[in-house]
Amino acid sequence: MAGPMHLELVVKATAVEVFVTDHAGAPLPTQNGKALVRTGPDGAGTVLQPAGANRFAGSLAKLPLPDAEFTLFVRLAGEEAQSARYSLRVPEAGSKASAAPQPRSFPEEKPHAHHAQ
Repeated sequence: MAGPMHLELVVKATAVEVFVTDHAGAPLPTQNGKALVRTGPDGAGTVLQPAGANRFAGSLAKLPLPDAEFTLFVRLAGEEAQSARYSLRVPEAGSKASAAPQPRSFPEEKPHAHHAQ
């Protein structure tokens, strides 16, 4: 979660996609929005382009390292910019699970109203 939206980051090799929904899972439009993903603390940023109803897409300059961390910045038209951080989860040897970015939680995050229900 990032502010009023959920940001799902999908990294496959160098392809990057971000799916944007509200807290109820309804798609939020990315048209006229902006997105940037950074790899690592000093990594170069990759600008992502609106690519469908609620998606941004782009390509990284190189394959991310197995323990890569990503910072995502998203600004939808007429909204405040939001950011989220992700870490790659490396599957254990012999596992068929893919390495997908996993959101990291931070102690300063506060529960939202719908979480208390």
